[in-house]
Amino acid sequence: MMERIRRTCRGLGLALLLSATALLLVRYRVHAVPAAGMSPLIGPGDRIVVDTWTHDAVRGDVVLVGDRAARVAATAGSFVSCCDAAGRILVDGLPMNAGHGAFTVKVPRDRLFLLGDDPAVLLDSREVAAAGDGTVAAGEVRGRVIAVIGSGSRASTLPDPAVRTLVWTSRVAAAGLALILLAALPVWRRNRASCH
Repeated sequence: MMERIRRTCRGLGLALLLSATALLLVRYRVHAVPAAGMSPLIGPGDRIVVDTWTHDAVRGDVVLVGDRAARVAATAGSFVSCCDAAGRILVDGLPMNAGHGAFTVKVPRDRLFLLGDDPAVLLDSREVAAAGDGTVAAGEVRGRVIAVIGSGSRASTLPDPAVRTLVWTSRVAAAGLALILLAALPVWRRNRASCH
């Protein structure tokens, strides 16, 4: 009877561990950030956790496009203009951050207007808005940034439901590993006792 329980625990633990690990490996990616364009949220050398299953970006999301992270300032149908009397970018008439040259853009369908949190450093949609519309195809988004692993001890998560999924999937993997170890403990004890 005990052997049957151990086999069941071992099988269930292995299934939980493998399925949760596969989900973690397929859905989430860790990327190094080479530049400081998103400082202070993401600094150079920081690593970001990207949810690769989330491609429908909304205004305010931090997304990975190519090898750089940027904030979605406007989505399809929004009007972006530069600048108001204070030198700020306006999105649908609401101020954002510092401007860069004079432009007015209506974001086309299936495209995004991206801004860096540190506009002095990041090459973003403002840099090319004067020459064209400065937008990026929504299909170029590789995923939404859900966590930042900073250099040193700095780490943070962004307000995103995918963080809960990441945490629970990690817990399921840990539970699977615990079941495997629990099932192996009596065998380990028996083998250890027979050696002495």
